[in-house]
Amino acid sequence: MAGGRRKTRSSNTADALYDADSLETSSQDSLESHSSTASRGRKLDEGGDSPIHLQDKLSSAMDALTEKRATTREGGLHTICTILTFKYVPELLAPQIVTLIEGVKKSVARSGAEGELAARSLALASLTLGSDTGVFALFPLMRELALDPSFAISNKVVILEALSAILLMLDQHPHDSLEWLSFAESLFCEKEDASIVKAALNLWGVLATEISFQYMQDTMNSYIAAHEKLLTHDSTDVRIAAGENIGILFEMMGHENEQYDNRAALIEKLADIAADASRHRGKKDTRSQRMIFKELLATVENANTPTHHLTIRKMHYSLKSWASLKRLSLIKYYLNEGLSAHLENNEVVQSCLSLEVPPEAPERPTVQDKRVQQLIQHKVDKARSKNLSVDRDRRSTSRQSLHVGTNRY
Repeated sequence: MAGGRRKTRSSNTADALYDADSLETSSQDSLESHSSTASRGRKLDEGGDSPIHLQDKLSSAMDALTEKRATTREGGLHTICTILTFKYVPELLAPQIVTLIEGVKKSVARSGAEGELAARSLALASLTLGSDTGVFALFPLMRELALDPSFAISNKVVILEALSAILLMLDQHPHDSLEWLSFAESLFCEKEDASIVKAALNLWGVLATEISFQYMQDTMNSYIAAHEKLLTHDSTDVRIAAGENIGILFEMMGHENEQYDNRAALIEKLADIAADASRHRGKKDTRSQRMIFKELLATVENANTPTHHLTIRKMHYSLKSWASLKRLSLIKYYLNEGLSAHLENNEVVQSCLSLEVPPEAPERPTVQDKRVQQLIQHKVDKARSKNLSVDRDRRSTSRQSLHVGTNRY
């Protein structure tokens, strides 16, 4: 697997509006495993397509980060997150990335909306610029906040999610990634709040997709065992996140998956979870769990990997691994309605997902196509009715002429 994202740039800017993002996958609900929270940014206002307008808005938002009023700082962070979600603008962000990092140093440590937006802005900056951000300077602070028992749980979760995106984009040595694995594992192995456990599992899983098997094979048994314990967790989200990580690990092993000592017992447990239809769980939770664990069972038993399909603006893509699915979950969580714009223009995101374009399928007709077809069909039907009417008149005239001719004789 790749060892980080290389620095890539593009001068193109994406369309402002998100268009026709649909996911068609046998495990579609799992794409919400990071969060179902909608992007904080909505449509950009009028004139938002102009690079000059965007540059002015971004500069004003950066200036707001040093203001004394919390609401002003939050407004600036909200604008930054909105622009970076809906637009791919590395040429505008790069000159101001130092300003952003300096501006959010204090904000990221604040609880509530300001801290959440600050962490989110760092993640979006990494998804825009790749490894060339300098965000790593904030790693000691972010680790400290994630471990601080007095820091708000919701802000801890956002910190862990932001670290997932930043570390995915970062070029780092595998040994550094292994240290981050240990950090994440220390959180999900403790009796933490379910939302923190889920975020730590997702951080672990995203990191694992970036590390080659050779660096993990000696500790593979302990990694799988740690995740297996969480398959009985009370939270469906935690069980699914742990299951996805097990899928990533067995995917790494391939047909050597029998090297896991407790494989037979794990298969039995996965089969039970895949068939679980407990009434105390909601229908959506039950469906999501069944879909994920049926695919996971196939991976653990037969080394089969899942295939998922993504459709963006009539373009069809395939994801053929647990690793790609884990990354897509994270990227979709952050980009949300801006996903199509980044998939079209952002080479950092494109290389991260390893998307495959399957053989072309016939395009489904758009609403406009259907209307044109209906109009054409209407004209055809009208012409046919007119011709039938003319034919009836001719036949009637012919019969009348024949009748008159017969009476003459």
